[in-house]
Amino acid sequence: VPESHFISRDEAIYQFPTINPDGLKGAIVLYDGQQNDTRMNLYIALTAAQNGATMLNHTEVLGLTSKGKVGQDEYKITGAKVKDRFTGESFEIKAKQTINATGPFADTIRKMADPEADEIIVPAKGSHLIMPDHFSPDHMGMVWFTQDGRVLYLLPWEGSTIAGTTDIKEALSTQPYCTLKEVDFILDECNRTLSRPMNHSHVRAAWAGLRPLVRAPGSDPNDTKKLARDHVVDLVRGGLVSICGGKWTTYRKMAEDAVDKAVAINPELSHAAPCATHALKLVGADR
Repeated sequence: VPESHFISRDEAIYQFPTINPDGLKGAIVLYDGQQNDTRMNLYIALTAAQNGATMLNHTEVLGLTSKGKVGQDEYKITGAKVKDRFTGESFEIKAKQTINATGPFADTIRKMADPEADEIIVPAKGSHLIMPDHFSPDHMGMVWFTQDGRVLYLLPWEGSTIAGTTDIKEALSTQPYCTLKEVDFILDECNRTLSRPMNHSHVRAAWAGLRPLVRAPGSDPNDTKKLARDHVVDLVRGGLVSICGGKWTTYRKMAEDAVDKAVAINPELSHAAPCATHALKLVGADR
């Protein structure tokens, strides 16, 4: 990846023609990567299945099974009771070790194992708009700070332009959505930086997701922009390992840390080989 570098005002206008030239002194060019997160998720699932995992989609965790009860010396999580959301069938899955990797829903599963566990997840909603491609050049995006100190961006993506994102504390939901207030916020902030105004007629689509931010002791859960995006490996009574927080960029490191923790605390896994994610290629990587 090339090094970041400064470009002049004229070069910035040439590279990003829709930028507002008023007060512009120059710009810093940064290099980053893009992915299609839906396809990435599918490739990870296919790779896991290819390596022996059993994949269950649309399966809800109803509760955890255990040996003994909370507070007893022999208490240990032994699996989960789940429900197929399509058929309605419920069944149990037995496991020597259970790892909780449920993103913003991590606290719900942690409390199934230990009802007294402190909540550490703050769900933060991020919304995005899909705009016409002419709002960004094919080869470059733009990132800037909003009036309240958040980060917003315009990025070329699959023949369109993504405008986002918001950062709002949100209640848990399996179907978060972008509100009109968020649409207006993104449009207003974009219009501060663009020479070609945006309006509602330009919005082709919108979507929202929940970030599983991890709250540090004493931090303000309502100020989501200051909460950490790093991941934390958590352990509660019963030996339930939870991988909390994090982001796509570090998903392999998250998996390695969670697996290493599970092996370290569970004598039944003493025979396990070291985590192999650093050398494991995803399905399609050879094409």
